[in-house]
Amino acid sequence: MQRRTVVAQFRAASSARPDDEGFQALLAQLTEVSSEFATLWAERDIEDAGQIRTELDHPRAGLPCVESTAMKVPARPGLTIVPHTPLDEANTAAKLEWLATPEGRRGAMYPVAG
Repeated sequence: MQRRTVVAQFRAASSARPDDEGFQALLAQLTEVSSEFATLWAERDIEDAGQIRTELDHPRAGLPCVESTAMKVPARPGLTIVPHTPLDEANTAAKLEWLATPEGRRGAMYPVAG
């Protein structure tokens, strides 16, 4: 991920919580120790976290790929919903459906001592 994107996402997150002293303290520290951060912060770019592609290395299902989208709930500022959408590549939907079957779950639960 590019530095510009990370700073823009940090700005989006911090602007959602203007009274959060933790963001303000981190902003002050980053601006002080990194001239590159200070320059990027001054550009005032904002970018939501948006979509992220994830590959899950599952021991029985292989490598399902999903796209996760972070969505803020306006009525609940602290709540983010992240649906995971199966991607067509690697036959992900079929792998996830199989994992939901009794056969796919077999061996997934391990006894715990005690």
